[in-house]
Amino acid sequence: MRLFCGWLAAEADERALGADPLADLAARDYAARDFKRFLKSERALGPASVNLALAAVDHLYRQLGLGRANVRRESLPVAAPRALSRDEQRALLRAAERADARDRALVVLMLFAGLRIGETVALDVDDVTISARKGIVTIRAGKGDAYREVALNALVRAVLENGSRSARAAPPTASPRCFSARRARGSRRGRRTPRSAASPATPALSCRRTCCATRA
Repeated sequence: MRLFCGWLAAEADERALGADPLADLAARDYAARDFKRFLKSERALGPASVNLALAAVDHLYRQLGLGRANVRRESLPVAAPRALSRDEQRALLRAAERADARDRALVVLMLFAGLRIGETVALDVDDVTISARKGIVTIRAGKGDAYREVALNALVRAVLENGSRSARAAPPTASPRCFSARRARGSRRGRRTPRSAASPATPALSCRRTCCATRA
């Protein structure tokens, strides 16, 4: 706010603004837009810093009873989602190799096909199509309720086929889901006792957002 008031005193031309920018609504907007150009050209501030300065200007005008200035904010660059590092991916895959077929399938689908957790557990058996040379997984209601199809590489196809053979050998279930919920293990007084986090099959890794997607 001090920078804005100093800029008004030194740089702003009240005649060009048409009125007092601290009392007139139209002059308020013109002053805020000119101040934004000053921050970008003279101060060489980035988008986040410009928006922060404009927020301070809005606060000043609200205190004066004029409300928020009509000035467009800068668009902020979209940061890429953070993914597991190569070492973390390797540790996760090694842990999955020691797990059962269901857990291996969950890991490789999220890691190599970029499926989110909710998308993975919502898969039906009919949503996964695997042939000798290719495979497709269909997400019918992903983020934003969007439909998409994802091609599966050879490793994912092999893991899913192995899981399918294991499922056929297990007792039949009425659930159409690819990954039906397990029964709780080691229950005590009706409460589930989770597997220890120190178990070698469960390394201290977790996806920082909703999926394990990595760039190939």
